[in-house]
Amino acid sequence: MKQVLISCICAVLALCLTTCTRDMSVDTRVEYDPEFYIQNNYLEFSNYLNSGKLILHYTGSGSLEWQVEDFPAWLKISAKSGTVVTGKTFLTVSLDTTKTIPADSAGQFSVTSKLGKQVVRCKVIQVPPLPPQIIVAADRFLVSRVGVEFFNTNLAINKHKSRFYLPNEYCLQHPDNCAAYMQHPFYQVVYNLNVANIPLPGGMIEFCLDTTGAVIPADEDGHNGIPDCLGNPGECQFPVSEAQAIALARNAGLADGIKPWTTSFYWYSGEVQSYVWAVTCTLEERKNPAMHEYSASGKSVIIDANSGDIIKIGEWWAES
Repeated sequence: MKQVLISCICAVLALCLTTCTRDMSVDTRVEYDPEFYIQNNYLEFSNYLNSGKLILHYTGSGSLEWQVEDFPAWLKISAKSGTVVTGKTFLTVSLDTTKTIPADSAGQFSVTSKLGKQVVRCKVIQVPPLPPQIIVAADRFLVSRVGVEFFNTNLAINKHKSRFYLPNEYCLQHPDNCAAYMQHPFYQVVYNLNVANIPLPGGMIEFCLDTTGAVIPADEDGHNGIPDCLGNPGECQFPVSEAQAIALARNAGLADGIKPWTTSFYWYSGEVQSYVWAVTCTLEERKNPAMHEYSASGKSVIIDANSGDIIKIGEWWAES
């Protein structure tokens, strides 16, 4: 009889422990106030770029209906209304090539839901082409750092963002406050970095050349945000995915915060020279729509995209 009673007690305890564990896993979920926002609320088009993507974010549970209002006649959009479930929805916005579009066209439209209105501003600009010799010089410089195979597979010049700049007027008047190259005409060239594990749009490589095609060092150490794939192949493999970066940030103690985490991928020039993941949480947020005031603060974990090492855990703040 005692053995039967002990067996029953053990069974009840096991059931309680199983139930408690399941309940605890439910209790650890973070509930956020529903929020609907657009990640990129400015779209710029040119003779080299005639389309762009809007990323609609919804952090609430279930689904949310939205619709586009006051859409410019010289643009096309993949959908003017719809429903977004928890997470992201992508919209494609492009120039309507059947219409005459002045180079200085500018306008805006809004995406509305029961949670409010998100305004998207858009503009068309004319980007002068880079001289062929500048592109050749820029390509040659990159190949010398990353090698032919990596260059051909993962890099492409972004002609929309690459520009020619005249001497900066402020720098001409205050030469001690500016880099020397900004006192002369120069070209800024931008390349898109498209590699596995990095969601589009991926990272970018940017550097400057003078009018002769000579590369202008970005700082005293000569770093241009370009990994040395030939000298150190480990800088150019990027095995750490976005999901792995999030897991590493959680293991490092990043707080849940008051809204979902955000991630970004970029070149880090600080304690190390490397591409990194930044996983960011928001701890405080204040909004005053009537006064057009906004402030927020939180923490970020910076993670080496090649080694997975935690480079830095720091604070951030923003206000407008």
